[in-house]
Amino acid sequence: MFLFGGKKSFLGIDIGTTSIKMVELEKDRVARLVTYGELVFRESDSIKLLESEMADFVRKILKESGAASKSAVMSIPLFSSFLTVVELPAMSQAELVKAIPFEAKEFIPVPIDDVVLDWQIIREKFLPNPRGPKFEPVKKIDVLLIVVPKETISRYTRIAEEAGLSLLALEVEPLSLGRLIKLIRADEKDPGLSLVLDMGERYTNISIIDKGLPVLTHSIEIAGRELTKALVQSVGISWERAEEIKREQGLSGQGGEAPLSDLLITITDRLIAELERVISDFKQKNEKKIDKIFVAGGSAALPGLSDYLNKKFSLAVVALNPFSKIDHPTVLDSALDKYGSTLSIASGLALRQIIES
Repeated sequence: MFLFGGKKSFLGIDIGTTSIKMVELEKDRVARLVTYGELVFRESDSIKLLESEMADFVRKILKESGAASKSAVMSIPLFSSFLTVVELPAMSQAELVKAIPFEAKEFIPVPIDDVVLDWQIIREKFLPNPRGPKFEPVKKIDVLLIVVPKETISRYTRIAEEAGLSLLALEVEPLSLGRLIKLIRADEKDPGLSLVLDMGERYTNISIIDKGLPVLTHSIEIAGRELTKALVQSVGISWERAEEIKREQGLSGQGGEAPLSDLLITITDRLIAELERVISDFKQKNEKKIDKIFVAGGSAALPGLSDYLNKKFSLAVVALNPFSKIDHPTVLDSALDKYGSTLSIASGLALRQIIES
């Protein structure tokens, strides 16, 4: 689907467990959609495919979508990375370079030489002095620590090279979502924290975003596949029919499909219970409140999901649509309103270069 072109453009490529999503953006006065696409390989997980097979899929989606750019940013799945926020004494960048590897050793189960570390200071704060109120507050910093195995980076680098891409960066998914959330909420006055529920085929990833950066991430193995599998096993229908019911009826089934929707609600309640636990733990350590939930990913269009989450959490729940702030032809409004949340990570990846260029 080729829409625009002419200016320098960039690709965001999101390799999920069962599909590849691609968005090409160019920088005009605002970010502008050039083309997009999705390629599903449901018969096998991406982590089981050879690098040459993945490269073939990447080339195929670029060809089918008419993408012109070869400059790409690719995602690293949350399950292949580790993110956490650590509190440290205030220090210089030079001191931080030395301190981070020691801090990381407390959180990662593999040798430090086998991973790549990245970090970013997300806030400075002053805490009461433990010596008493007469003494100056103690300055601390919260640092977002990102850990990715070197082999994971090598795998994606080789895939990009074999696909003929110029790989500009690899980025963990929550960073891409954070960038997108910051753009979408840019016009809001003093927004609170955003919770992103990214529902894919195998995993649901939770990210709490503050000022465009993830301050908490968590992965749950309850997602689209679990819902479909429950329908198949409980009712004895085909996988394809179960997918149809999920897409068409979701949690708001009517008529003869209502009992099936009740089954999906039971699975969704397991997900919500884990989500409630994550939110509760976060609230105990943070004063700033979550004021909006964004639902992203391939399962985000599940009918009735947003309303159900709204009732459970009494918060505004909306589908994360990148194209509410990315210029595109109005003729695509209906399609992108329905499909846009699936392209959230890919859009956030491409926005990295649009913002930095």
